[in-house]
Amino acid sequence: MLQKRGYIRSSEISQYNFCSLAWYWNKVGIELETKEKNQGIEKHIELGKSIDLYKNFKKASNLFLIISIVSFIVLIIWILFLLL
Repeated sequence: MLQKRGYIRSSEISQYNFCSLAWYWNKVGIELETKEKNQGIEKHIELGKSIDLYKNFKKASNLFLIISIVSFIVLIIWILFLLL
């Protein structure tokens, strides 16, 4: 099959989304040695851990925001109750 230069096949999109650098190297025909592949795998593991940590902080932040809003509403209701 004749492949036109500059076109990306639809099957390559997920590979690009996972690691654009590995996709590019594969596209231009660069084969990595095992040591380089292992370093890439380690880097992906580190990035995955960072993303997981971010997601956990975001969940905690959202929970804190909800608790703060509910507490503020309860405080306002309590103050209004005392004034009436």
